[in-house]
Amino acid sequence: KLNLDFLIITIERQHNPQKKDLLIRFLFLLLDNAKIAVSSFGGRKLVDLMEQLDSRSQKKLANHPNLSIILSPLEIEDLKRKIV
Repeated sequence: KLNLDFLIITIERQHNPQKKDLLIRFLFLLLDNAKIAVSSFGGRKLVDLMEQLDSRSQKKLANHPNLSIILSPLEIEDLKRKIV
């Protein structure tokens, strides 16, 4: 499993649009296969990533069936409220 904090920071720091898009697609691939680990020390969260995504990707993320594996129901609702 890949640490979510690391992936979010990598996406945020990427200035090349093609590479950023590839990293976002990688995030969804990991999420599809439940291969994301969440840090127990707080750190970055999927909510922090929402501003890096277009509205289509935001909706896809907020409605992903595997979110319940890494987020609580309250965190999922918070994520859904952040959709632009």
